[in-house]
Amino acid sequence: MNRLLITLKPFKDESLHGYITRLAIENGASPLNLYILADLNVNKEKSNLHLITKETQSYNFTKLSMILNKCQSELLDMSFYNELGKFLDYDSHQINVIHRWGIFARRTNICPKCLKEQSYLRKNWDVHLYTCCPKHGCLLLERCPTCNRYIRNFGHKVSLIECMCGFKFTDAVTKNVEIEETNFAELIDELSTSTSNLTHSLNPLYDLELRHLLYIMIFFTKTIARYE
Repeated sequence: MNRLLITLKPFKDESLHGYITRLAIENGASPLNLYILADLNVNKEKSNLHLITKETQSYNFTKLSMILNKCQSELLDMSFYNELGKFLDYDSHQINVIHRWGIFARRTNICPKCLKEQSYLRKNWDVHLYTCCPKHGCLLLERCPTCNRYIRNFGHKVSLIECMCGFKFTDAVTKNVEIEETNFAELIDELSTSTSNLTHSLNPLYDLELRHLLYIMIFFTKTIARYE
């Protein structure tokens, strides 16, 4: 099994899809070729890197960890295995609902200002309900302003900051939001395994685990949508 010539240290809050893409770009390879080399068929649900479970993680990560020269625990940290997948055995309904309605599988949202500061994809950008950037107080971008394509998080990408049409996401104009609108995204950051830095709070939502928070919010948003 060939290893990549150039290796990079993952950022603490980096997504696995984004990390593979970043490594592929640095090594002059196609991200899709790395998935194929690691026996990760991205057209099959079991190889969606957000759907890693106890049953599939060894199959999916053995070759990948060798190619990327990273231990499997590091790769799992960049997926949602620790927050979601490992609980599938005894909480299957909740986890399946979150994977279906709460996590992007083939695309992502981005903060152009974050990308301009450091060019990597944040893991929590793949959460449907993570719509704002707490750091910059702006809405995340979900489509290219020029061609209107959704922003994909894997595949034939040759740049993390540029669309297939040539538009640079870092040049996108962002829409500012009130600070209250960033509270939920900030809460997701706090509850995420990879970025958690919890402090005492009177807000009972901070006592929840991420999977419980996402399930509750998905339940309420879908219920409200029925009556609109």
